[in-house]
Amino acid sequence: MLGRRKKRKRNFFILFFVISGLSLFLYAQQDRLREEIKASLQKALSEKLRLSLKIARIYPHWGGELIVEDISISDKEEIFSLEAERAYFTFSLRKLFLEPEKVAKSFRVRMEKAVFFVHGFRLPLEISSMDALLDNGDLELKNVKGKLAGDIPFLLEATLRNLREKIPRMELRCHFFKIEEEKPYFILIPAVISLQGDGKRIFLQGFGEEKSWFRMEGDIFPQEGKFNLLIFPTADREISPLQIEGALKEKRKAIRIKFDHFSLLDNELISQIFIEGEYDPVEKAIQGDFYSSGTVWNYFPFPEMEGKYRFKEGVFSIEDFNWAEAVKISGKIDLLNKLSGEAALFIHNLNLLYLAQFYYPDWNAWGGVSGKTELEIKEGKLLTKGDIEFGEGELGPFKFKGGRIKFEGENNRFKLTDTRVYQDKGYFELSGWLDLKRLGKPDFGKNLVLIPYQERINWQGWSIAQKESAGYLSLDKEIDEKISLQLRTYPKDYREYQDPLKEKFDEFGLEYKLEENRSLKLRLKENEEILGFERKIKF
Repeated sequence: MLGRRKKRKRNFFILFFVISGLSLFLYAQQDRLREEIKASLQKALSEKLRLSLKIARIYPHWGGELIVEDISISDKEEIFSLEAERAYFTFSLRKLFLEPEKVAKSFRVRMEKAVFFVHGFRLPLEISSMDALLDNGDLELKNVKGKLAGDIPFLLEATLRNLREKIPRMELRCHFFKIEEEKPYFILIPAVISLQGDGKRIFLQGFGEEKSWFRMEGDIFPQEGKFNLLIFPTADREISPLQIEGALKEKRKAIRIKFDHFSLLDNELISQIFIEGEYDPVEKAIQGDFYSSGTVWNYFPFPEMEGKYRFKEGVFSIEDFNWAEAVKISGKIDLLNKLSGEAALFIHNLNLLYLAQFYYPDWNAWGGVSGKTELEIKEGKLLTKGDIEFGEGELGPFKFKGGRIKFEGENNRFKLTDTRVYQDKGYFELSGWLDLKRLGKPDFGKNLVLIPYQERINWQGWSIAQKESAGYLSLDKEIDEKISLQLRTYPKDYREYQDPLKEKFDEFGLEYKLEENRSLKLRLKENEEILGFERKIKF
């Protein structure tokens, strides 16, 4: 009995040492095993899919899933590449060693935090999660979630067919979600973009929201490095669309944006903008020049613009921008780390004639404008702050001796904070706010309040004066040599604090001159109507 116990005890220790030794051996061989799995996986996918796969670290799970960290996938020429922080591959490990060619035909992968590069240049596009299924050379992408420019969320689904062929086919549909409609740049982003085609030609389509007429379409030629797009911003088919053409395969990249009778806020623009630049593989940056040509606004020749730009590490910057020898712009915008940036606009003696063309092209205008405007994109909002000064000039029926305009804005709304305009006799101030979405419409200035001070001022034929002692505001206008109108109104703040026993009422008057020193007058007041003759006697 005692001998049997000793024998079982001895067998237990032998088994324990064998298992321990085997565990230590496997543990010692795990690095080599990982390297073999990594090499087999890279070889299988690279050879069968015409792709180059690089893996930094790999952790096998015996349940058939591999955790891969710092993965890079690119084409053989290393023009396009994708880099991900982590990926989860699901397939049979047995097939990986015994039948590696079958691994390249079917597997699943989940990917996290992926970014894209072109010639080593990072695109402003980041994928937070993605599910992919490879089945016999066809790659299907589902639930691809991410953000454009670090701020605009999207959901993408795509199918890439015949990846083992030299020219695969693709079908892609991307939805952009506009969570905060107040963001100003959303007008430039379509709600849906679809791509269909192959390596020779890809057809692109873009659509706006249901109530929007925004539409874009065009062709991309990947092998030639060219593309052409048409953007239709309105439903009017007679209006020429915005045309964009690009040639990106040459060393000197070139893009042309053409406005041919392009409608903008009921105005017409004709111009061509050229963007040229080169890619520096050492700096991993694109830099070059941009300029316009043949610019005409409402059939009025406009000065051309020119400037320099640089695009590096997701930051787009503008330098040496010049328009009309009076407007300078410099600034930068970060397209990777949640859309943000800043810019400064400097104006020196800009001719008022050019400003008048945007709103009242038929007005006579002369004089100069100078000042500075600062812009900042912060937390998805466009913040503006400006300080403008002007000297003597004329804008349509309005003449002035000088003045200043200070304003602050958020997105499309601008609030006037300190505005004063001087005339021969006195001055007036403007308060209120403007909505740029109403630019070019009759009610554009409906939220502005004109406050006259001191003596009478003239504006668009109206003679305006505020009688502070009497508390009323008078507006007079001569229709012609014989007919004139008069209006006296009491502001709201005066009515609230006046003596109720001496209530004042608005008064309307009409005068018709009959002959020298004689007039027919009509006066209307609350419960009072007076029609009579007036004769002026000189002493």
